[in-house]
Formats: sequence, structure tokens, C-alpha cells
Amino acid sequence: MAQNITPSRFLANETRKYQNRYRRLFGLKHWEDDPEHRIPGSDHAFTLGPWLVSRPYPISTEGLRDLVSWAEKYGFEVLISGQSSWHPWTVVVEVWLQKWWVEFATKTEGYGDAFATTVWEKVWRRKHAVMMRVNEPSPRWSSGVDTGICVLVTETNDKGLDIKTALAPIKPFFFSGQTE
Repeated sequence: MAQNITPSRFLANETRKYQNRYRRLFGLKHWEDDPEHRIPGSDHAFTLGPWLVSRPYPISTEGLRDLVSWAEKYGFEVLISGQSSWHPWTVVVEVWLQKWWVEFATKTEGYGDAFATTVWEKVWRRKHAVMMRVNEPSPRWSSGVDTGICVLVTETNDKGLDIKTALAPIKPFFFSGQTE
């Protein structure tokens, strides 16, 4: 086990490892496609640790059948949960192999409670909460934020940036000129 690794670096290393495992499972070459795009109906998809995650818009009955059939073919577990961080109309679809999840959880817990708690929080936030790709105010972007209109779900993003501070330059636009 590596010493002196941050939870963010740990999660990035593990994500890369599992992404490559999924590529081999699907028979993909490294340059062909990302494995998360194999999820039926995937949209706004990414790999995170041992999970393939998609944030599609509402899933139809036919889409649900396709997802279940595909998951059974590979022996995947599937979890569909509420709103994602991408857009209020999207849901979170998580796909994983149970043995890989157990391996990831065991390795994570091996670093201790504080480390593991931070990793689990980062995983949850990445899947369900906070807006994505928020930058601190910068003269490079006139709005101070590179993502335009954002969906606000929590008070901080996954890098700990206070969203109220980041959105201060464009606050009058969103709140019709009303200030605190």
C-alpha cells in the first residue's frame, strides 16, 4: 500500500486502474472508447473508482429493459438513484462488479477511518452533489466562472471552493440584481 497519498490522488489512481479493467472486460483498445459509454442510454458518463456512472435524462421502460439485460450479460450490479449534479432532470445510474467494489472498499478502509471517510465523501459528491467544473473568479473569463449557468446543489464543490464566492461576480444576473 502506498504511503502519503491524498484521497484525491488515491481515487484518481484507482479510477484509472478500474477503467482499464473495464476496457479489457469489454474488449476495448485504450484509444477506442471509454467503458462508461457502453452503458445503454449513457449520457454525461464517467468512471469513478470501480463504478461506471452515467447521468442520463429520464429512462424509459425500454431503456430500463436494455440496461438490465446489459448488466445481467456482464454480471453487473446496477443502482439508479435521484437527481444527479449534471442537471435537475438527470438521474444517476451506477454500474459495478461486486468483487471490484469489495476490493476497492477494502483497500480504501486500509488507509484508516479519516482517509476512507474523505474518499467516500468525494465519491458521493462526484456522483450526486455539487456543481462540476467550477473555477475561482478569474480575469480570463468575464463572468468569473467557466461553466456558464450551473446547477447549485450544495454549498461547496468537490475541491472545497465556496460556491457563493465563485458566483459573486455573476450573482446579480442570477438573482435579478438583488444582493444580500
